[in-house]
Amino acid sequence: MDFKTITALVPMRHHSQRVPGKNYRQLDGRPLYQHILSTLLEVKEITRVVVDTDSPEVIEGVQKNFPKVQVLDRPEHLRADTIPMNEILMYDVSQFPSDLYLQTHSTNPLVSPETFSKAIQTLGSLYPSYDSLFAVTRLQSR
Repeated sequence: MDFKTITALVPMRHHSQRVPGKNYRQLDGRPLYQHILSTLLEVKEITRVVVDTDSPEVIEGVQKNFPKVQVLDRPEHLRADTIPMNEILMYDVSQFPSDLYLQTHSTNPLVSPETFSKAIQTLGSLYPSYDSLFAVTRLQSR
């Protein structure tokens, strides 16, 4: 199936409980979040990239360096650490109707555009028998 609109959603809190400032920590000379945004903008199937955030630092950086990326200022009622990510994603999809959503995080800076394209194409070839795809990595140990 050919999806007309594919929206990539990238949620980013300003603070992190486990790793302070993780979304804008430097990696190879750039804030972490910039790596995933650059990658998503290279994926030909994606029609829109949306960052959902409450971070002034991320908002300013996205507006300055990624004019094609849309920023969704996370509402106050969705900012607490106790809010499940599913509630945030439900809000996001209500703001940006789309045929398909790809959700990822800034903590995936090494995923290639080709990996995202292959996932979208795989889902498209299996749709409507399957309506979602989740990436995992096999972990083998002794």
